[in-house]
Amino acid sequence: MNTSHYKVEHIQIIDHEDDHQTKCTNYTGGFKVWQLSDDEWSYEPSLHQGKPCRAGIFTFADIQKLMAGMKLAPIGYEVHSSIDGLEMNSFMSVYPVSKRNPLPTTDVWQTIAGNMKAESGSKHEILKRYAHYLTASLRSMDISIAAVCNHYNGQLVQSLRDEKSIGNKFAHMSDFAFIANVHSFFLHFGSARDYLATLIARRCSLSKDIDSMATLVKNLNPKKLPHDKMLEHLLSTKLIIIDNTGSRIQTNGWLQWASTIRNSVVHRHPYGSRDPERTAMIVAIEGTPNHFKYWRPILVDGSDVRDVLDVMTKVYHNTMHLLGWLAEASELNSDIKKLDETSILDIVIKTGKPAPN
Repeated sequence: MNTSHYKVEHIQIIDHEDDHQTKCTNYTGGFKVWQLSDDEWSYEPSLHQGKPCRAGIFTFADIQKLMAGMKLAPIGYEVHSSIDGLEMNSFMSVYPVSKRNPLPTTDVWQTIAGNMKAESGSKHEILKRYAHYLTASLRSMDISIAAVCNHYNGQLVQSLRDEKSIGNKFAHMSDFAFIANVHSFFLHFGSARDYLATLIARRCSLSKDIDSMATLVKNLNPKKLPHDKMLEHLLSTKLIIIDNTGSRIQTNGWLQWASTIRNSVVHRHPYGSRDPERTAMIVAIEGTPNHFKYWRPILVDGSDVRDVLDVMTKVYHNTMHLLGWLAEASELNSDIKKLDETSILDIVIKTGKPAPN
């Protein structure tokens, strides 16, 4: 469309922020812990003279004791970067896969998928595909729970500016995006669970009709189980078990519990559709004056009322821990590629100053 005949009365340059990076750890209840330097930390929010504040400076050990004393659990690390106007956010579980592999679970599976070399149509090509699918689902869980953490923090800080909100039920227009992210989290948890089951089925050369955890356990014969370390871990941790009749296998433990919540949210009662889930509260933290947390309920098993971020945190940590262990058990290559001089085309060093002649 030719716009030359329009009269332009105002021109404004679209500028960007200076390059920067911030790091924080998200906790349940809406708390954030910020890293200021190597061992200098602050946290938010606390209430000081009627205003929400960021408090510091603490050592990492002191911060851990403080958060534990308020019964707040760490969820994940969040990094926000801005480079040449391009903003990037990343979120990762606070628990690495192992001491040998310090990467978060999502990055380990991405590395595994990237390392797999296979011809089109081969078994390894199929495994590579499902490793990529699994990575995508885990990454989406990272993104969804990060958004919920930021909602909790934003609502808590804003509510502390108006102490009338403390102890009273309330809702906000931003709840629409928050509810969508809760739904997304459980949706992608189900996808990760089912891609895992399909990956195991393909490793064991089981039926090609298996495309979920439900169809995997349905097709397993308790009397003739495949020898596969990933499957054996699910059995040894009793996440799948042989039922009392000895004739079939079923899911169990936290995996069954999380799957029940997921099925309720996705298929029966979208989160926020039931009365207790429609409002939040700001609740005082016992034994710690001037500290409050954001509390948003979810109905579990029909009548058990819990905080939705607490529930998501339990599902998130268990999923990342399980998939991290299974990455190790899979015996697939999770080594980070090392660059040599033939792999590097160019190096650009940013100093903020012109390069010397």
